[in-house]
Amino acid sequence: MDRQGTVTFANPEALRIMGWRDWKLSDDESEEAPEVLGFKASIESVTQSALTAETESGEVVRVNETAFKHQEGHSIPVSYVSSPIFEGSEFSGTVTLFQDITLRKEMEKTLVRSETMSALGGMVAGVAGVAGVAGVAGVAGVAGVAGVAHEVNTPIGVSVTSASYLESQTKGLMQIVADNKLSRSALDNYLDLCKESTAIILSNLQRAEQMIKSFKQIAADQASEQKSRFNLKAYIDDVIRTLRPELKKNQLHIEIVCPDDIELESYPGALSQVITNLIMNSLVHGFSQNGAGNLRFEVMDEDKIVRIIYRDDGKGIAQEHLEDVFAPFFTTRRGKGSSGLGLHISHNLIYTVLKGTISVSSKLNEGVQFVLNIPKSPE
Repeated sequence: MDRQGTVTFANPEALRIMGWRDWKLSDDESEEAPEVLGFKASIESVTQSALTAETESGEVVRVNETAFKHQEGHSIPVSYVSSPIFEGSEFSGTVTLFQDITLRKEMEKTLVRSETMSALGGMVAGVAGVAGVAGVAGVAGVAGVAGVAHEVNTPIGVSVTSASYLESQTKGLMQIVADNKLSRSALDNYLDLCKESTAIILSNLQRAEQMIKSFKQIAADQASEQKSRFNLKAYIDDVIRTLRPELKKNQLHIEIVCPDDIELESYPGALSQVITNLIMNSLVHGFSQNGAGNLRFEVMDEDKIVRIIYRDDGKGIAQEHLEDVFAPFFTTRRGKGSSGLGLHISHNLIYTVLKGTISVSSKLNEGVQFVLNIPKSPE
């Protein structure tokens, strides 16, 4: 492309991938020809990002992902890298190389969905599972499932105990009534007992109900790709609630600072996956086993976007690894249960689904910080 973004050359493979007959003007065509306009529109996203970045800095645009429009109207996910062209010292345009990553995206989607649904399905059902892909699907495995089962069973167990005690006291009162020995004090004591026991039963069942709703909601969102309206703080709370057992097991304290009134018209399933992956990345990489630590989400309302700053105070990331944290299959724990896909998938979800951005900063032994800028209503 030249410096105005006009395509000056496209090879046959580029045309084949996008289904276009040609990108060149014939003698009887103009800039307004449907074929030319369609081809330009199909690569508009990379045109703008490449030209903006290269005009400002003259640097190569790192590997990024977007979607091009096929001639038949459907979207094609692509990975691309753009390099500036100079004539002497003057910037004259860009060269962009791209590849169709439809198959890879489908494989990633299948992996995320199967692992996440397996983990969350096991949590809701209370059955034991097998270890999932660390950092990709969030909490999985026997320990995670047992922890969630314990979280739900505790309030239910308290409710059963209270109900059983209330039942026995009711039978005792019935016997007193049958024997014509009911006194005012006995009735008052029983009514006090009823008030206390029903309050305990109700609060614990409500707690269990909220947990189960959170598990089911997150599982449903992960299975759906539908756009919906939701309260951001409440949704983050729901996601965190599903991860509480793992956080407790590792003695990790989490803090959420978020205005109560932020509403998003976005994709909650993608957002829950990103939040889960960030937390699991901290859990796996940031802290030693059963080590204590702190995690923090700070959300700021920036008009049309929300800025989410996520921090942990763990081990941090070495400077030489910072540029690779979002690369597929990059991990410093190869052979120890980490696949290197968690942050890569999060990066892709933010850019391609949520239409936002993510950046990372860190120093060894000083924790890590991720900054997410997400539109309230992605186009």
